[in-house]
Amino acid sequence: FLKAFEIYGIGVLPSLKGKGVGSGLIKNAMETCKNLGFKATDTCVFNDNFRMMRLALSFEFKPIRIEHHSRADGIDLVYFKKYL
Repeated sequence: FLKAFEIYGIGVLPSLKGKGVGSGLIKNAMETCKNLGFKATDTCVFNDNFRMMRLALSFEFKPIRIEHHSRADGIDLVYFKKYL
C-alpha cells in the first residue's frame, strides 16, 4: 500500500542540461502522481543544487522543512511539497 509519492532524484546528462529535459521529467512525474490518485508529491534538494532548487520552485513546490548539515560536508537538505 503506497502512502506517498516522492520525486526521489532527477539526473540529466550534461549535454542535455538547459534543454527542458528536467522540466519534462518533473511534468511526467506529477502526471503520474495525479493518475495514481495522490494529492501531493514531495521532493528534497541539497541547498547547493541551484538548478534543481530553481526547477522545484518554478513548479510551485513549497519548502516545508530544512534538515541542517545533512550531508557530510555540512550542506543542508531542503524538503518541498506540491499539492496537486
